Amino acid sequence: MVETYSNILPKAVNKLILEELCNSCRWRLAFDKGPRDIYVSMLLNKVDKDFGWNMRSYHRTEHFDENVKLNTWAQVIFYHVIETSKKFINPIPIRFNWNYYNKSSTGNFHTDSENPNSYSILYSIHDTDGGVQVADSFYKDIEGEAKLFPSSVEHKGVGPTNNVLRFNLNIVFECDATIR
Repeated sequence: MVETYSNILPKAVNKLILEELCNSCRWRLAFDKGPRDIYVSMLLNKVDKDFGWNMRSYHRTEHFDENVKLNTWAQVIFYHVIETSKKFINPIPIRFNWNYYNKSSTGNFHTDSENPNSYSILYSIHDTDGGVQVADSFYKDIEGEAKLFPSSVEHKGVGPTNNVLRFNLNIVFECDATIR
């Protein structure tokens, strides 16, 4: 169900991405499912975890294209996976979401899309002991590695336990068909 692709970008480029992410002011509290005001409820009830933070840099259908640097790197990652997999007909990126997790962050299981022709790529920008749980399997962050799976599969981000923080990129794309 999950395919992995290694050594997508050089370490120096991953470092540039981390610098850009750390200096961006567009971060917002993330929520995978549920009401947008969930954080107010969590604060009032003294819940000691969060769902992380995210920043959208591109969304095709919402006509949102915010950060040229981040979007260029996301496109390189996207096309590397597409060309290496050799299985998608007319793939087109729908959105680029950048995620940040700390030690108190954990996501909720969710799907990125119910469209059967939609796929997700999760790219690890650096090594951490956090990662992503896709269905019943956990995939630890390995720098430069991309995980590819159908967007309709439930998954969640998992914050680090020993590392201080975790960044990753979530790409959602659609295609006309796949070659088996």
